[in-house]
Amino acid sequence: MRKTLATQDTSTSAPLFPPDVRAGAARGENHESARRLLLFVDRRFTFAQRVFGWNLDPETRLGRVLLLRRQAFEAERAGAFHTADFLWVEAHRALKNAAADPEVWRHALDISSFSPSITPEILRTRFIQELFIDLHRALFDSRQAAVGSPDPSDRAFVHCAHVERLLDLTGFGPEKSAAILWPMIDAWLTACRSHGEWRRAIRICRRLADRFAPDSAYLDELVVCMLRMTIDRLTRPPGSFTIGDARHLRSGIRTVERVCETHRPTALILAVLARLHAMHAVALGNTRDCAEALVEIAVALDYGGDDVQVRRTREALTAAMRDILQKAHAGAGTGDALLDAQAAKGFGPVTQYQLSPRSASIREMRRVVGAVPPRGQA
Repeated sequence: MRKTLATQDTSTSAPLFPPDVRAGAARGENHESARRLLLFVDRRFTFAQRVFGWNLDPETRLGRVLLLRRQAFEAERAGAFHTADFLWVEAHRALKNAAADPEVWRHALDISSFSPSITPEILRTRFIQELFIDLHRALFDSRQAAVGSPDPSDRAFVHCAHVERLLDLTGFGPEKSAAILWPMIDAWLTACRSHGEWRRAIRICRRLADRFAPDSAYLDELVVCMLRMTIDRLTRPPGSFTIGDARHLRSGIRTVERVCETHRPTALILAVLARLHAMHAVALGNTRDCAEALVEIAVALDYGGDDVQVRRTREALTAAMRDILQKAHAGAGTGDALLDAQAAKGFGPVTQYQLSPRSASIREMRRVVGAVPPRGQA
């Protein structure tokens, strides 16, 4: 069997399958053949064939796919969504099984009169796209038009998820798959952002970042959602950050760093890490952990470069540490155990970090992604 990817030339062709097989005039030989094929395989089934999918030949396997599709669509239009969900799953399962059997599509060509340009692979791909993917997109569009600004759990996005899974059966490349999915996914992510459902948005972006790698569009969207989720947990304004905020920021930093390690660094990922580390430095400074705050602000500078606000934070933390050291050296300690512990650390941790392989690797990442200008052009 030839690879399905050979069917990509069908993307610019006119629709092969008619929207209503029982009405309307055919627009050509292939269109009429497709209409007759759908009418021919749309037949009566025994109970075992209809419900369990037993004793099916290539012809009735295709017919059962169409039967389940019609039943699911009718349930969808009637608002019987639980029934529709069950029937869509059954229809897609039957479609997947039929798609994997070359004999189904060879037989479909044998009992019809398509032109020689229509191969079994092309017929299969057009069947999936036009009769299933395009139908779910139409249902999505109609629901969007009726609801306006839906929440992330709206029925419209069920069809978005169906399209995402059906694309795996077509063999379309990343570019065409992204073109089909993006308008639906963009609407879903917009709904998630509007309702603050960052976890759902993150799950969506994770899937698509893996699907469309190495394209970084969904990867960047993923880390922005992680940043927004972290910020939503924090105290306002930053000057009132507490130890709890420091914990949330540490968790956010680890999450974004894992994305960077799993995929690859982008300029936006490094900018997000710079911002999170800078906020973490403020939170640690508020809890009087000045030594670790200096390390965090140094990390922020490595990730983010010459940022004025970050440098101001570093200057404030540096002044605070110098004040601690001055008080400690003026007598036998400050009388405050926490400040004495900070004085004992001094600038040692930040100096150690700046000389460490970690600092060098972060600066190298910035250079690789183009965030650092070449020498002589700074």
